[in-house]
Amino acid sequence: MGMAASQARMLSLLERMSDVEFEGQQINQQRLMLSNKMNEVMEKLTNMDVPTPPSKQDFLYNKFYGKTRNGKKITAQMNDDGTLRITKQNSGMVVEDTGLQNINKIVTDNGTEIRVNGRKTMSITDANNKYGGSDLQDALTGLRNTFDYKDGKYNQENYTVIINEADNGKVTFSFCLTEDLKTGSGLETENDNGMVRVYTAVHGSYEEAIDDVEISYDAKGYLDKVLLPNGETVDMSVEQQVNEIEYDIAVNKYEIKKIEYDKEVNEINKQTSVYQRQDKILELKLTRLDTERNALNTEIEAVKKVIQDSTEKGFKTFSG
Repeated sequence: MGMAASQARMLSLLERMSDVEFEGQQINQQRLMLSNKMNEVMEKLTNMDVPTPPSKQDFLYNKFYGKTRNGKKITAQMNDDGTLRITKQNSGMVVEDTGLQNINKIVTDNGTEIRVNGRKTMSITDANNKYGGSDLQDALTGLRNTFDYKDGKYNQENYTVIINEADNGKVTFSFCLTEDLKTGSGLETENDNGMVRVYTAVHGSYEEAIDDVEISYDAKGYLDKVLLPNGETVDMSVEQQVNEIEYDIAVNKYEIKKIEYDKEVNEINKQTSVYQRQDKILELKLTRLDTERNALNTEIEAVKKVIQDSTEKGFKTFSG
């Protein structure tokens, strides 16, 4: 290779070396940007509140029990407003939760009827007008016994009657919350489907509220004795129970938060995976450029040697 050719080759190699180093700098900047984005999503993940499942220990409350001389259970517990509620166990009509049942819309000559599993529904007033016998009154008593004595918030007008007509002509009665029926049946939407929780009247036991009682406490502040209106004194003992209603509400909230958290984590993982793939591609490009740079360095040194040898041969007068 002559001097001119060697110098031209050197210029070409140096130009390519400059391009390679420039590409490498750009790749390093891109990798730095990806690293910053990665840090952002990881910081977001670190700062997220991890949902914690509720513990039943956080929903314990004290419930007090005793028995009368004739074996009737006396129960005392705090209401939501802080007042003490004293009840005694009675037997009679109650309603039991028979689960969720399907709602059907039936179009008749009189308009749209809402039915539960094909059974007619009507207001308590209309049911009284049509079926105002003892069976309906017993069922309504069961409804009151269950919900009034359970939480003291029973309101008959909040319920709808479900008519159960047997093939033999016997009629029995179930109930559901009117608001649940209205919402589940899609009266406020275009939805034709839904379900509602049904309560069916049965014979059972319930807690009846007792008024006009006197109570006393022990040295620890626990309820100790209850003086009933009939003059009987009942010794009370304490037992911790879980407020299942509040606990279930907390569990539902936790599950919703867990779904939202898992969804957010999945999105972060997807972003992280994309950034990692992009960084891997850039890393491979940088490796290729580094290999090319080493090859260029080797060739540049070789061309330098050729130019040096050519210079010495062309301009050096004496040897040695």
